[in-house]
Amino acid sequence: MHTAAACPAPGSVKSTSMAAPAGNYPNVTFKNSSYARLTVYQAGDTGSYSLIGVVGPGEAMNSGGTPTVGEKYLVVDPDGRCLGGALEKDPGNDLTYALFGDATLATPGLSTASLTQLAACPTVGAITEPVPAGQAANVAVENKTGAPIDIVRIMPNGSQFTLMSLADQKSFNTGGAFGPAVRLLAKTASGQCVGGIITAINQRATTVTLAASLGTTTPPVATDTVADVLNETVTAKLACPAAGTVASKRGSGSHAVSFINKTSGPLSVIWLHYDGSRTTPHALPAGYAVTMGGFGGMDQAYLVIDQSGNCFGGVLKPKAARQTQYTLQ
Repeated sequence: MHTAAACPAPGSVKSTSMAAPAGNYPNVTFKNSSYARLTVYQAGDTGSYSLIGVVGPGEAMNSGGTPTVGEKYLVVDPDGRCLGGALEKDPGNDLTYALFGDATLATPGLSTASLTQLAACPTVGAITEPVPAGQAANVAVENKTGAPIDIVRIMPNGSQFTLMSLADQKSFNTGGAFGPAVRLLAKTASGQCVGGIITAINQRATTVTLAASLGTTTPPVATDTVADVLNETVTAKLACPAAGTVASKRGSGSHAVSFINKTSGPLSVIWLHYDGSRTTPHALPAGYAVTMGGFGGMDQAYLVIDQSGNCFGGVLKPKAARQTQYTLQ
């Protein structure tokens, strides 16, 4: 499959499952021969979509042989386009779809981009985040404009949500928290957007530098307190606090924090509840990142625990009202 086009309208593709010919258990395999991660969905009989899985470059996955036919599938690229339209099983045979995409998926994507131009921001509702969506690569935005920039996410319904105000010489990382075709805007105080629309390039970890000259650049503020640094490498492994001795505090405002695992093993990220109890751990494999946050207040506490039960940096507390990024190694 080389053709990538707009996905069918939601609800327009429906599976019509029926019994396969006697003795047949047809299987469909999706082989990703592009350089981008592809997301596979199965259409339900009402037109809803169910996520089947994400296929990395050079990987393959199959639906599993079942005694039914008529199931239809969508394979979505990082730009929200569908490869080959609605794909279907062969009633009598196993079938493999080799997925190449177009030229933008057939060559390795760029991992960095420098944006120097100012453009008019899209009006609310004019641009949407493509649906269906799936697992995404990280998008990091570095502000080198000399002035604060508002980082805005374009939502799937076309609304625009301000994630944070990004100070000059600071960076923001989505941590793969949004869909494969996440759309961001970098809005200036005058209402213009640096570089237009920002998104991941070919589903790869993408770093975008905002380089338009908007003011006098000032160096980042240094501090010896781990929790007060927006971009901090944490290597110290300390004893974790006893249960109930440290807690997040309720309040107003929002926070966002990214954890990047550059160790050789998996880590667990835990938010400490307002009563001091540990919430369900978030698995963070080696080489991956996660962004967490919310609106329950700015004074929040997190634990990052290794396989030996040690906590990186003890307790990590993001800087209030700012994006904090911890690199764990």
